[in-house]
Amino acid sequence: MFKMNTMKWSILLLAVGLSMSACADEGPPTFLSATHLSNSTSDIGPYIIYADVVDDVEVTGVELRYKVDEDEWVLSDMEPQNDAVWIGRIPGQSFGSIVRYQLVARDEDGNEAAYPPLPESETEDQAASPAVLTFSVVEPGS
Repeated sequence: MFKMNTMKWSILLLAVGLSMSACADEGPPTFLSATHLSNSTSDIGPYIIYADVVDDVEVTGVELRYKVDEDEWVLSDMEPQNDAVWIGRIPGQSFGSIVRYQLVARDEDGNEAAYPPLPESETEDQAASPAVLTFSVVEPGS
């Protein structure tokens, strides 16, 4: 009888373990907050961006993607400050520049989330053009 109880416990623990590992990751990371930069009167930079990102598994990285005027997108890894807060920097830009940026977080299971997210009503054709945050570098007094 003792062996049967041990066997039942072993099966139960195995089932619980499999159940927990099968649903360990419930989706992509979540952005709790992120910096929305306002227009800057400094061309020196850097322009600092913070993101607060959480997930039910480890967030392995947050990428800052930015574009100045009509240039190509620049991809830059943000640095972790603690378990949830990440920091990224956009270098100084010349006066008159328009800077667009987006953040992408990844977890250890390969799930991704973008900030700002696309509105749920976006079609796949529109999704090819990511939602972005924007700020301008303006001369003081203009």
